[in-house]
Amino acid sequence: MFASIPTPDSLRQVFNRQAYNEAVIGLLTQRRAPFSAVEWNELKDLALACNPTIGDQLITSRRQAMRHIAENHVFYRDQIKDKLAIASSPIHISTDLWTSPHRHALLAVCAQWVDQDYQLQKALLGLPECHGSHSGERQADLIMSILKTFGIMSKLGYHTGDNATSNNTCLESIAHRLKENLDIDYDPKKRRIRCIGHIINLSLQAFLLGSSNEALVAALEAASEVTSEDLQLWDDEVGLRLGIDNETRWSSWYHVLDKLFKKKAQIVQFMHENEQILGENRLTAADWDLLQKAYLFLQPFDGATLCAEGNKASLSQSLFLMDCLLSHYENEKRHYSAPETRDERMLHAIDMGWFIMDKYYTMTEDVPVYSAALLLDPSKRDAYIKQNWPDAWYDNAIGGAQDIWEEEYNIELPTKPPAAPSAAADIVEHESNKLAQLARNMKVKTAVLRSEDDFVTFITAQPMLFDYAGMLSAVNN
Repeated sequence: MFASIPTPDSLRQVFNRQAYNEAVIGLLTQRRAPFSAVEWNELKDLALACNPTIGDQLITSRRQAMRHIAENHVFYRDQIKDKLAIASSPIHISTDLWTSPHRHALLAVCAQWVDQDYQLQKALLGLPECHGSHSGERQADLIMSILKTFGIMSKLGYHTGDNATSNNTCLESIAHRLKENLDIDYDPKKRRIRCIGHIINLSLQAFLLGSSNEALVAALEAASEVTSEDLQLWDDEVGLRLGIDNETRWSSWYHVLDKLFKKKAQIVQFMHENEQILGENRLTAADWDLLQKAYLFLQPFDGATLCAEGNKASLSQSLFLMDCLLSHYENEKRHYSAPETRDERMLHAIDMGWFIMDKYYTMTEDVPVYSAALLLDPSKRDAYIKQNWPDAWYDNAIGGAQDIWEEEYNIELPTKPPAAPSAAADIVEHESNKLAQLARNMKVKTAVLRSEDDFVTFITAQPMLFDYAGMLSAVNN
């Protein structure tokens, strides 16, 4: 019995062009492949190997690829717009200005919200190019345009960004426009959340480079002139590249040191065998000692950075992580201040890093949502503040969080509708009826009966057990 051979027409009919287009778009956008990838013969051959009759239906030019991506963007943009319209929460945004490898300044605008099913959602709303000035006002132009496109200007919540001063002027400009156009009072100071990962990185930069930034730059420039022959010699004897610092990859210095100590024996041997070639560019015993101290000091920061990244990161972690790291600074300062372990270089570096961390920690006092998020963490509540903060901070933290609760969340909850609506209710249901509008205005606002305020009840309850130490340990490993 012979297997039937499908005809060209039947092969073309089973080809799912929409699925193919989406797969190519996903390859280009999610895997960051160049638009020219659609012109690769290998990609065409792969598709034709699966179905030899579809050559005329393939995406084979950059122009085609860009058109399909634009159409896809419009399609999904409209879907996101519909979801944002029925969100149960304000729409919180985060922005980041960065320069692409092709020197295009791009402003990423992402949104996060709670949907009608009370599930946390997020989406990239736009990635416009920031032509000309990169000022806060210019960024505000782009953000407001995106907010208008998605119809969420009146629902804007908090903004998360890095510590660039342009973010101050950006939010001030947004606040001015919201007031002018929609008569919305938007407090740019209280609504600004600073990226905790960026704060950690700034503190580490101060610790590492507080007194020798220029020297480090000079050393890196000299290292960039190493020849391929030199690198080959290193590879043969050590077998591992240490990498270099990368300002967009946080904790990169820690990972350089981690590789260094994993290959310490080989590196020491390499330097011994090439002493004449290296000259003074060798690590002494004192250098190894300082690097060891820095490596051990940086370990908690690497774990904190990982905790602050990804889908599981929460604002409730920000003060907690800064508390942990400030405590680490203070413990290490005591250690290196003791006569038997005193190290002036470490003390200076610790002071520089602590100053930056404390500076941004103090700024959180102007943004009550930080303490509110911490208080609403079931594993912390107000017991955390009582245990870990000075008594003088308690009232301000509770008061600021209470204000947010009263102003934004302490609302009357909907009650179950009656089985048989009354005549008065029938009137109210008809939105076009003028009497319905009048009746709604006259409706008595019933009090929400509670034995005690929900917020106070929640934050003063016994904290739930959560193994943060175990989580941080797992992240570090």
